Amino acid sequence: MKKMVIFIIISSSCFLLLVGWGFYHYYSINNIGKTVKPEPANVIIVLGAGVWENGPSPALKARLERALEVYHEGFAEKFILTGGLGDFPPTEAEAMKEFLEKANVPSEHIFLEPLATNTAENLQYSKVIMDGQGWDSAIIVTDVFHMKRALNIAEDLTIDASGAAAVESVLYTNKNLRRMYTLREVLAISKYYVMRLWR
Repeated sequence: MKKMVIFIIISSSCFLLLVGWGFYHYYSINNIGKTVKPEPANVIIVLGAGVWENGPSPALKARLERALEVYHEGFAEKFILTGGLGDFPPTEAEAMKEFLEKANVPSEHIFLEPLATNTAENLQYSKVIMDGQGWDSAIIVTDVFHMKRALNIAEDLTIDASGAAAVESVLYTNKNLRRMYTLREVLAISKYYVMRLWR
């Protein structure tokens, strides 16, 4: 009986810790994504998202439109577009380049990173480009729910990063999608923290 009581107490404590962890990060993910502001930097890093048969997905377009706002507001003059090949060609980086060039961004202002397949690679490979150009600061453009983890990874890579979230993305404006992707991000950021402990 005593062992059972101890087991129940330990199990309940672990459950409450997990619930508390989840609630904290759900709130933190939303808060950081909503309140982050761009600061003057060497480059704007646009993290890739899906490419559909007819071009950038709505989520990727929202990121690019936010990146263009930051660019036209004078926070940075250069872009790193990062993202590899998904379900449809071209790569996310190449699809983004085509979008920006149609918006009259000079090609010499655009640097492509067409190999990354996840957020960590997006930023690791972008850091290689930054080092090659002698840059140390960046504005990261991604979705609201994605911003906290992206900034954490950038910090680990010693990138001096601020952010500009795509608040007009359907993944944020649609409440059901926002909840789903934020919950998924709680799991993703938890995995990231666990993996960081083992480095």
